[in-house]
Amino acid sequence: MAIEIIREIKEVEKKAHQIVEEAKKKAEEILEDARKKREEVRQMALSEREKLIQEAVKKAEKEAEAEIKKLRAETENEIKKIRETGSKNLDSAVKKIFELIFE
Repeated sequence: MAIEIIREIKEVEKKAHQIVEEAKKKAEEILEDARKKREEVRQMALSEREKLIQEAVKKAEKEAEAEIKKLRAETENEIKKIRETGSKNLDSAVKKIFELIFE
């Protein structure tokens, strides 16, 4: 009977050891899954961040281009006004010079 009890104890210890080993293996698998999922989430976040950066850059470029066009048009208008004013004043200046020289 004592031998039978010892066998049962050994059998129970063996099963307990198997249960512990299976639990360790399962824990390792869960941990590895968690690592993989963490990496996937990290990659998705990096990808999303890059996408948002690209969108912001494109938006800024469009806004800058629009501002450049606006400033270019304003500058061209100012140049045109200056030329017109200069042209009008040139005739008056030439007349004045001739009057001064030939008087």
